[in-house]
Amino acid sequence: MMTNSSLRDRRAFLKFLTGSPYIAALGGVSAAAFDTQQAATAIGDVITDPKDALDVMDFEEAAHRKVAPGHWAYMVSGTDEDGTIRANREGFKHVQLRPRRLFDATKVDTRTELWGTTYNSPIFTCPTGGEKSFHAEGELAVARATKARGTLQVLSTATSTGVEDVCQAHGQPVWYQLYAPSSWAATEKIVHRVEAAGCPVIALTVDNTTGRNSETYAAQRSRPVRGVPRPR
Repeated sequence: MMTNSSLRDRRAFLKFLTGSPYIAALGGVSAAAFDTQQAATAIGDVITDPKDALDVMDFEEAAHRKVAPGHWAYMVSGTDEDGTIRANREGFKHVQLRPRRLFDATKVDTRTELWGTTYNSPIFTCPTGGEKSFHAEGELAVARATKARGTLQVLSTATSTGVEDVCQAHGQPVWYQLYAPSSWAATEKIVHRVEAAGCPVIALTVDNTTGRNSETYAAQRSRPVRGVPRPR
């Protein structure tokens, strides 16, 4: 079993490799047979400290081990046989950053402005329903984290915390993702509440109108877990 010290040393070395121009010239870390995510899973190397993460996917197995099976299935389920998840991840592999050599990179500015509000980064947290199923403080914990980083938070219609409390914890109004009810009166009520909370943007989601086949989540629902949210 690897100690925390040896784990940190190994990850520090791998992090050094990922920034090496020589590894990049060979086609990147994966081409050089350093697939850190697969290797970590294979040897039971699960991070215990956020500082040990090389990329965001390093958090996946750590979260998997802490979240109840039904809740986890809700989080990771795509449509049909999870083909949408595989397609998304494959798509992101084709998005690359082009490094600029012999250029002063000490003053990188990633700030972006959207509808009059400036955020420190274009990266934001997507709306996820029932976040208290995954963390005791749910959406409030996410609000505090995004506030600390100066980034955008988008709140789900299926939030487990009131929009007013989330906006207060975030320090400014969040964006609101809306699954519009079939009743226009109910939709108006939600919109008026969100507007009163100061939310500047509503992101309308339409995939729930006709339903979707979330097989991974449906399979877990045969084993009841208290508090598991309904499919979004």
